[in-house]
Amino acid sequence: MDIGYEQSLEPWAAWYLRDYPRAQAMASVGSQSGPTALVTGARSREERPVGYIGQRFRLQETWSEQGLSSRERLRWLIYREPVGTVQATAEIELWVKPPVE
Repeated sequence: MDIGYEQSLEPWAAWYLRDYPRAQAMASVGSQSGPTALVTGARSREERPVGYIGQRFRLQETWSEQGLSSRERLRWLIYREPVGTVQATAEIELWVKPPVE
């Protein structure tokens, strides 16, 4: 499969797509005819690539441990139960051309 990704996503995108020999960085993603799949940064509805459908994913996230009690920290340590809040710090979108009928 041919995959294009924005250069601004390097080095992460290059590493995640290392098993796809036809993946390549693109200077910009426009309305031109392009690869079967695109990986871009999060975009608004108006900025989406024409002719593609997409899904947003978290690339990086952070965990805030501020305000946790000793009991909550112990619960995480022993039971590995989620505590605190997880926030997305970087999101990407995967765009795919739908099949032509």
